[in-house]
Amino acid sequence: MGEPLEGQLAVANVVINRARSAKYPNSWCGVVKQKAQFSFVRRGHFPRIDVGSEAWAKAQAIARIAALGLTSALPQDVLWYHADYVSPSWGRRLNRVEKIGAHIFYRA
Repeated sequence: MGEPLEGQLAVANVVINRARSAKYPNSWCGVVKQKAQFSFVRRGHFPRIDVGSEAWAKAQAIARIAALGLTSALPQDVLWYHADYVSPSWGRRLNRVEKIGAHIFYRA
């Protein structure tokens, strides 16, 4: 949760965009649980959640803001992103849209 709010909302937008596209699972959990998409997911399972933590409260608030469409950090055709400290080969064939915090976002 070290990313700025704008970056966290952008990641949430990518998850929502993917679920709306025909290229990924149609649920947010399905998108997040896909292999090699989020480092905190292990073998398709979420870690134990401390529901009393500040991080959980913040994550829920970000999810609500994104779900209600109160902000659109990125256009709906942005389906890919990665951290700026890695350079995946697929990034070269996509169109870079924006860098927010430590993440770079792309569209086809």
